[in-house]
Amino acid sequence: MQSKSEILNEMETVELDSEIIWNGRKHAQTVTEVSENSFEVEGNRGGHYRFFLTGTDAPYLRNLNSSREYDVDEFLIVR
Repeated sequence: MQSKSEILNEMETVELDSEIIWNGRKHAQTVTEVSENSFEVEGNRGGHYRFFLTGTDAPYLRNLNSSREYDVDEFLIVR
């Protein structure tokens, strides 16, 4: 498992149109928006997620469809 600092370092290199995988997902998903402290991903089946790089719980993500928040335990930029 990656450390929080490893995950944050990887997340800081995300660019628009990067393909990412997180928390054991099998299929890469596309980054659709990047801001200073977060970025958004559009899922393959209509899900939308915002990843946060700052705050006491960082790194974490919010499912924008349900507003539920999740820890990011694994993160990889595929492309």
